[in-house]
Amino acid sequence: MVNPELRIWINTSVHGVSLAMMMIEMILCRIKMQARMVILILVNVVLYMLLVFVNYASRHNWVYPLLSWDHGPVTVGIYFGMGAAFVAVFFVQVFFHYVRDCIAKRKCCCI
Repeated sequence: MVNPELRIWINTSVHGVSLAMMMIEMILCRIKMQARMVILILVNVVLYMLLVFVNYASRHNWVYPLLSWDHGPVTVGIYFGMGAAFVAVFFVQVFFHYVRDCIAKRKCCCI
Protein backbone atom coordinates (compact mmCIF):
# COMPACT_ATOMS: atom_id res chain seq x y z
CA MET A 1 0.00 0.00 0.00
CA VAL A 2 1.21 3.49 -0.85
CA ASN A 3 1.69 6.07 1.88
CA PRO A 4 -1.46 8.32 1.99
CA GLU A 5 0.57 11.54 1.75
CA LEU A 6 2.47 10.18 -1.24
CA ARG A 7 -0.78 9.04 -2.85
CA ILE A 8 -2.26 12.56 -2.52
CA TRP A 9 0.92 14.06 -4.00
CA ILE A 10 0.94 11.62 -6.93
CA ASN A 11 -2.75 12.24 -7.64
CA THR A 12 -2.31 16.03 -7.53
CA SER A 13 0.85 15.91 -9.63
CA VAL A 14 -0.66 13.71 -12.34
CA HIS A 15 -3.82 15.80 -12.66
CA GLY A 16 -1.94 19.12 -12.38
CA VAL A 17 0.59 18.21 -15.05
CA SER A 18 -2.17 16.90 -17.32
CA LEU A 19 -4.08 20.18 -16.92
CA ALA A 20 -0.97 22.25 -17.71
CA MET A 21 -0.22 20.17 -20.80
CA MET A 22 -3.81 20.48 -22.03
CA MET A 23 -3.81 24.26 -21.55
CA ILE A 24 -0.51 24.63 -23.41
CA GLU A 25 -1.86 22.47 -26.22
CA MET A 26 -5.07 24.48 -26.36
CA ILE A 27 -3.17 27.77 -26.64
CA LEU A 28 -0.56 26.64 -29.16
CA CYS A 29 -2.55 24.29 -31.40
CA ARG A 30 -5.07 25.43 -33.97
CA ILE A 31 -7.55 22.60 -33.62
CA LYS A 32 -11.12 23.67 -34.35
CA MET A 33 -13.51 22.33 -31.74
CA GLN A 34 -16.97 21.41 -32.94
CA ALA A 35 -20.03 20.65 -30.84
CA ARG A 36 -20.50 17.22 -32.42
CA MET A 37 -17.17 16.15 -30.89
CA VAL A 38 -19.10 15.73 -27.62
CA ILE A 39 -19.93 12.21 -28.84
CA LEU A 40 -16.26 11.29 -28.38
CA ILE A 41 -16.41 12.60 -24.81
CA LEU A 42 -19.50 10.52 -24.05
CA VAL A 43 -17.92 7.39 -25.52
CA ASN A 44 -14.77 8.05 -23.49
CA VAL A 45 -16.78 8.49 -20.26
CA VAL A 46 -18.71 5.25 -20.84
CA LEU A 47 -15.52 3.32 -21.59
CA TYR A 48 -13.86 4.76 -18.48
CA MET A 49 -16.82 3.70 -16.34
CA LEU A 50 -16.56 0.19 -17.78
CA LEU A 51 -12.84 0.20 -16.98
CA VAL A 52 -13.68 1.23 -13.40
CA PHE A 53 -15.95 -1.82 -13.10
CA VAL A 54 -13.26 -4.11 -14.53
CA ASN A 55 -10.75 -2.68 -12.07
CA TYR A 56 -13.14 -3.26 -9.17
CA ALA A 57 -13.91 -6.81 -10.32
CA SER A 58 -10.23 -7.70 -10.53
CA ARG A 59 -8.79 -5.78 -7.56
CA HIS A 60 -11.85 -5.19 -5.34
CA ASN A 61 -10.78 -1.57 -5.05
CA TRP A 62 -12.61 1.48 -6.45
CA VAL A 63 -10.45 3.90 -8.42
CA TYR A 64 -12.29 6.75 -6.70
CA PRO A 65 -14.29 6.05 -3.51
CA LEU A 66 -17.08 8.24 -4.88
CA LEU A 67 -17.79 5.59 -7.54
CA SER A 68 -18.47 2.86 -4.97
CA TRP A 69 -21.90 1.25 -5.16
CA ASP A 70 -22.10 1.28 -1.35
CA HIS A 71 -23.88 4.65 -1.51
CA GLY A 72 -27.09 3.01 -2.71
CA PRO A 73 -29.34 4.50 -5.40
CA VAL A 74 -27.51 7.85 -5.11
CA THR A 75 -24.65 6.22 -7.00
CA VAL A 76 -26.68 6.14 -10.22
CA GLY A 77 -27.13 9.90 -9.92
CA ILE A 78 -23.41 10.30 -9.27
CA TYR A 79 -22.56 8.40 -12.44
CA PHE A 80 -25.01 10.38 -14.59
CA GLY A 81 -23.91 13.61 -12.89
CA MET A 82 -20.28 12.88 -13.72
CA GLY A 83 -21.21 12.28 -17.34
CA ALA A 84 -23.14 15.57 -17.44
CA ALA A 85 -20.21 17.37 -15.79
CA PHE A 86 -17.81 16.08 -18.45
CA VAL A 87 -20.17 17.28 -21.19
CA ALA A 88 -20.45 20.71 -19.51
CA VAL A 89 -16.67 20.99 -19.21
CA PHE A 90 -16.38 20.04 -22.88
CA PHE A 91 -18.58 22.97 -23.87
CA VAL A 92 -16.55 25.29 -21.61
CA GLN A 93 -13.50 24.09 -23.55
CA VAL A 94 -15.32 24.82 -26.84
CA PHE A 95 -15.91 28.36 -25.54
CA PHE A 96 -12.20 28.74 -24.65
CA HIS A 97 -11.29 27.66 -28.18
CA TYR A 98 -13.72 30.22 -29.57
CA VAL A 99 -12.15 32.99 -27.44
CA ARG A 100 -8.67 31.86 -28.50
CA ASP A 101 -9.66 32.05 -32.16
CA CYS A 102 -11.22 35.50 -31.68
CA ILE A 103 -8.06 36.79 -30.03
CA ALA A 104 -5.92 35.28 -32.76
CA LYS A 105 -7.96 37.13 -35.41
CA ARG A 106 -7.59 40.37 -33.42
CA LYS A 107 -11.32 40.86 -33.81
CA CYS A 108 -12.55 39.57 -30.50
CA CYS A 109 -16.30 39.49 -30.88
CA CYS A 110 -17.08 37.55 -27.72
CA ILE A 111 -15.62 39.57 -24.83
